[in-house]
Amino acid sequence: MSTIGRRRPCANSLPEARDRSGTVGGYASSGRFYTFVPEHPTAVVKTMARNMRRYGPVAALAIGMLLALQSIPARADTTVVPEDHRNNGFRIYLSPSCHNDERPCVTNPGCNDYTENASTLNRVREITRNEESLPDLIDRGYTVRIGRGGYVENRKSSNAWFSHVHIPVHTNAHADPVTREFNPALCDDSGTPRGTQVFHWDENDRQLAQLIFKEFAPSSPGAGSTEYLDQRAEHELTATHMPAAYLELEYHTWNRGVQWLRNGFAASSWLIARGIDQCLGFPRQNANGKHVRTAPPQCTWAGSK
Repeated sequence: MSTIGRRRPCANSLPEARDRSGTVGGYASSGRFYTFVPEHPTAVVKTMARNMRRYGPVAALAIGMLLALQSIPARADTTVVPEDHRNNGFRIYLSPSCHNDERPCVTNPGCNDYTENASTLNRVREITRNEESLPDLIDRGYTVRIGRGGYVENRKSSNAWFSHVHIPVHTNAHADPVTREFNPALCDDSGTPRGTQVFHWDENDRQLAQLIFKEFAPSSPGAGSTEYLDQRAEHELTATHMPAAYLELEYHTWNRGVQWLRNGFAASSWLIARGIDQCLGFPRQNANGKHVRTAPPQCTWAGSK
């Protein structure tokens, strides 16, 4: 598979970002929230200096303002930072479902008054920091940013933040074969597609997606029916600068699927974090404050240090 139209910097070579502005609260003492910062400051300085040499100060300022405006989402993203002694140096961007390039998002209904956009935002929060005493992303030392824009806005935010991994999080739907719209009559659990799907674009994506799929997919109530791993040309896969895996957690057009998404997913959410951890080699901070891999990375693009 090719990397058409994508620049893939090595995860270990990216500058570290630590936002310290705009605290807006937090889930727990081991996870602190910070608001969106358009771009890493080092990258901003280097870009402005390069443009000044090429185009002169006035043009460089205009270019800088344009890039900044392009990277700022309609709503402030939410960043959750682990405690200093846990920070493993990696940044994960989670992009909840929004089927518009910008907010507001179109509503995607499901069984029992389910709405995809609201549900996936809650599911993303559980992947970040759950209440099940299971090793979530924050427990594992990852800094997590939760996108609050449309899918194009979130992609821009993720690229500007220099994420190491980008994860769009959705739930799937089965349309009525006649009307091609959601039909509540099909919520009786019989004959509708169900299970987890994970999509990728290139080989780097595939390695990440395969590990998440292997860990997480068996936990969904539709496991063994139509779950699969597949290539798909989604915008948040083809236009991101880092490896990405596009998750369809389960179908929201059958009753058991909706019940599990609402009441059972939290107990399985840590498996997504485990798949990411396997990919990156279980990065941790040692007693000397250094970022180290505690196991060989299962993704070849992740390096070995």
